[in-house]
Amino acid sequence: MRHESGKAGWWACLLLLSIVAAFWPSRSGWAADEDTYVVQPGDTCLGIINKIGWRVTLEELHELNPDVYHGPPPHHLEPGTVLRLTRGPVQPDAHLTFVKPLVETRKPGAAFWNPGRVGLDLYRRYRVATREGATTEITFRDTSRVQLREESLLVIYGASAERSRRTSSSARVELVEGRLRGGLAALRGESAMAVDTPAAEVSARSRDLQVEVDQARTTRLSVYDGEADIAAQGARVTVPRGQGTITRYGKRPEPPRPLPPPPRWTTKPRTIRIAFDGAKISHTFSWEPEPGARTFEVELARDPDFRDLFVDRQVPAKVHSVQIESLEPGRYFARVSSRDDRGLQGEASEPRELVVLAASTTGCRATESDRFVADWHARIALDRTTVPLEARVDGRLASPDAVSVQGPGEHTVSVRLLEEGFEPISFQVKVRDIRVSAVLSGPIPAAGGWSNLEVSAVTDEGDPVMLDPAWVTLVPSPDSPLEGRSDGAVVARFEADATESRRTFPVHVYLNGDTAPRVTLELVQEGPPVQPGRWMGGARAGVVRSFSSSGTGWAAGVDAGYQLPAVHPHLVLGLEADLVSEPGEERAGGETEPAHRAVDLGASVSYVHALGHGLGAHLGGAYVASIKAESGGEDTSPVASGLAAFVGIAYHLGPGEVYLELRYHYMPGEHGEGLPGTAWSLAGYRLFFGSIGTNKAAH
Repeated sequence: MRHESGKAGWWACLLLLSIVAAFWPSRSGWAADEDTYVVQPGDTCLGIINKIGWRVTLEELHELNPDVYHGPPPHHLEPGTVLRLTRGPVQPDAHLTFVKPLVETRKPGAAFWNPGRVGLDLYRRYRVATREGATTEITFRDTSRVQLREESLLVIYGASAERSRRTSSSARVELVEGRLRGGLAALRGESAMAVDTPAAEVSARSRDLQVEVDQARTTRLSVYDGEADIAAQGARVTVPRGQGTITRYGKRPEPPRPLPPPPRWTTKPRTIRIAFDGAKISHTFSWEPEPGARTFEVELARDPDFRDLFVDRQVPAKVHSVQIESLEPGRYFARVSSRDDRGLQGEASEPRELVVLAASTTGCRATESDRFVADWHARIALDRTTVPLEARVDGRLASPDAVSVQGPGEHTVSVRLLEEGFEPISFQVKVRDIRVSAVLSGPIPAAGGWSNLEVSAVTDEGDPVMLDPAWVTLVPSPDSPLEGRSDGAVVARFEADATESRRTFPVHVYLNGDTAPRVTLELVQEGPPVQPGRWMGGARAGVVRSFSSSGTGWAAGVDAGYQLPAVHPHLVLGLEADLVSEPGEERAGGETEPAHRAVDLGASVSYVHALGHGLGAHLGGAYVASIKAESGGEDTSPVASGLAAFVGIAYHLGPGEVYLELRYHYMPGEHGEGLPGTAWSLAGYRLFFGSIGTNKAAH
């Protein structure tokens, strides 16, 4: 009997504890409308069930959290662990929709902060912090949004039904410090956004408001849309649109007061600027003075929602403009607002839009911010990949990505953004006229020689122009590549024609990639009467190898030649004489004759051609008579005749040229079992005597 009564008493106590736990205000770990519970120090399984009012049984709690409750009891619960209280998937209360580093988040009970990223899910009691220069945007389940400015700390609580008897909170946060701006996605029924601060509780039925918490834990509330209630120390104040209030820590809210009006801009609503050749620009925003303003706050962002802030600057009330430096190509939005003597921030002005276009220039240089100087021809390429553009040169439509400015004089280039509200922007390009001249200089040596063509230019003001060889095209093409000189001239070389004492030919000069010639020059090459020819002579030496034996011999000799320009400018007739030590021939049976010496006499015909840069080439043939002077074997015939073929390369050096030559000598009947003849490798030096003429060139 006593046992039954004791058991009934235990159940009565347990029932009483459950009733008390169900209605007792929860201050840690859980709220009545939450689907999760955060383990607190000292929690036990039964204690958690009591705290949540027996919303789930002990067995259900274990089943819902198998990763926590595994193995036989007792279970060790780590503080900060999040326990699920429902079978359905736990939905995040919010997520990050914009992050400008450095933004950090921390889970409940976690010891360390983690970097925030766009799309990161945020659950109850997650903390979000913005460091210096950082901003972030948080979007809740119902698409309500708040923006956190730098040096702010926010705690996420999500939706709640316990905030007020007359409203339900669709998004609830705690602003520990810093600045928050945002509101409901739409005003629907009795829904409100709840913002707790160290000094007050705010319930906002607004799409746009700002809450600030300073280091003294004072709360400043500015309402730009709808209305908001603020409660502290048992007092509640309703703040309508266009008003604000201050609540100091431990004090009641002050009566609402009107916010400063938006400053009036003196800057145009939509403006275009151009950043040339990778430069960054500066731009000034200005507004009218505002009576009663203590400071102005200027914000410049890369998006119309002012999430991605580029500048957030406060200036004294006596300052009515701000210059923003280092603006790169892109689209910017600016707004300015006033703060009164109590620090309440008024509604911002209508945004001003600035578009900075990227442009590259060719053939011109900037003298001022909106003036350029070009020599002969300028090209400007505007980047229209992100914005639609229209460009004109002196009123004529031009392609924005290939604006061509040419012709001497002043030209106006205007650019217009094909969006409503943007006024065209223009800049000046002065094209200086260029006078091009050319001189053909240097003596005309002989066929295969060179004449130098120099192309230079000066402006109409007498300034020399540095010509890029890539700008200059000559027709007919020169016989050597164009080269630039330090004085700005471009040099090319034409092969001189020694067959005429006077030669006239046109040279067309194209500048800066033009499709039609800008200048046509008539060059006259002239000289004294053509001389009958030119003598040359030299010495040579080398090695001789027989194709029918493995031996190697040598050769040394002299040659003489005469160039015949009257017949052909590249034709040379010559005589040659060589002393040769030839290897012995291999006979039948494997025997080899001893080496023998001979004198080779020949008459040759060759063709010579200049390759440029002092190099030349020649090839030809000769009739050769070989007279044996000495032999280690039986002499069957003292004289043999045959043919020779040769090819060589030469380099002009001093009064003559040094050359290398390969020869093949074929002597019929003078061979063994191998290939008939011998191969010669010669090196020599040849002098020139006399000249074919000189020349002068005039433009």
